[in-house]
Amino acid sequence: MDRPVELPAMAMALPAQPGPASAPGKAARYGWYVVGVLVLAYIAAFLDRQILSLLVGPIKRDIGISDVQIGLLQGLAFAIFYSTCILPAGWLVDRFNRRNILAMALAIWCLMTIACGLSRSFPELFMARMGVGIGEAVLGPAAFSLISNYFAKARLPLAISVYSIGGSLGAGLAYIFGAFAERMAAPATAALPFLQGFAPWQAAFFIVAAPGFAISLLILTIREPARARVAGAQGGPSLRAFLSPRSRFLAHYCLGIGLLTSVSYANMAWIPAMFERTYGWATADTARWLGLMMLVFGTAGILAGGMGAIRLSRRHADATLRLAAIIALVLAPICLVAAIAGNPYLSLALYVPFTFLSTSFVSLGPTAIQLITPDALRGRVNGIALMLVNIIGISVGPLVVALLTDHLFGREAMLRWGLGIGSGLLSLTAGLCLLTGLSAYRRVLRDASDIEEA
Repeated sequence: MDRPVELPAMAMALPAQPGPASAPGKAARYGWYVVGVLVLAYIAAFLDRQILSLLVGPIKRDIGISDVQIGLLQGLAFAIFYSTCILPAGWLVDRFNRRNILAMALAIWCLMTIACGLSRSFPELFMARMGVGIGEAVLGPAAFSLISNYFAKARLPLAISVYSIGGSLGAGLAYIFGAFAERMAAPATAALPFLQGFAPWQAAFFIVAAPGFAISLLILTIREPARARVAGAQGGPSLRAFLSPRSRFLAHYCLGIGLLTSVSYANMAWIPAMFERTYGWATADTARWLGLMMLVFGTAGILAGGMGAIRLSRRHADATLRLAAIIALVLAPICLVAAIAGNPYLSLALYVPFTFLSTSFVSLGPTAIQLITPDALRGRVNGIALMLVNIIGISVGPLVVALLTDHLFGREAMLRWGLGIGSGLLSLTAGLCLLTGLSAYRRVLRDASDIEEA
């Protein structure tokens, strides 16, 4: 799952003057209203991002592209600009009106979703998917910056957790609403004049994009809070001086968490097509089941991962990454067996623990980075780490599955083997990478502790 980005606004102190974060009662309730609106924006992002996975068959048929090209559209085309635009997006939200920037970005990515539906070739669809990534890159930095001004430090972790759960809710609703849009698209092309002449898959893009425009207007109802004063960084370490002695840990972290993230993206991208090719299930039927799983077990997984890390930290200082490594190693055989089960209902049953485990690690990586990074560098270090994790996580998984299906097995019907072996190997590699990086993580944790004591 694509995670929210933490940028310099998170390193700001609370407003020195009276503002939303310092007023009790009514202001606190308004802060939760802001979080609710941002969760809706997060859901809109997943709707526009995930609809492609429900339309693989008709897009391949009408445009004449391969599984590898579908993998590029679902991964690399989106990941390039989504990941590389994270840092400039943070620069924008730190300097201009965050509410207005976010409302504009949401409208832009919805327009680019419509452009996906208007595409008639692979290059056009590739460029449109890039545009979706550019718009969605603003959401994380803007959301975290706004939330940090509306909540006191004691309540900020809870507010961030609720917003993060929106990712799980968004993925689940994306499947459910996307299936609904894909199913209603065919009669809509005949019933609605403005959709006549478009294929059902094109109409589905238009239908999915529509709620985002309403949410962009809702974002404009958010009051732009007073800017927090940035804590002075004089005497603090430079970014290069901080990163250099921690390069080994960061390499293990980015590769391990990135590959583990790619397992989620690989399965989100290809499970609907796998059920269609293997069991003849309609994409909409598979999507509804996956959506319900994500809503229930995905949300539970996010909460369980954080609680599990707290309990494990009583015995192990490296609890966050240790638990992420365990999750990855346990997930590997589940990925394989769930895909190649041979029975659709057994496969669905196995995707329940998969959904729980593949969401339970999402808060662990960011927590590990927080624990080793001083406040003055937190935004930049998280930005760099999350940019690399996103590039690996979004682009590698869908493409690896497509390459195995097209070039190792050579038949579309073998997608279940490409998905099972591909995601299983990615998960195993992620677990081993995180395990071998634990000693480096313990060392940088000690360094962080020494800096605090000094």
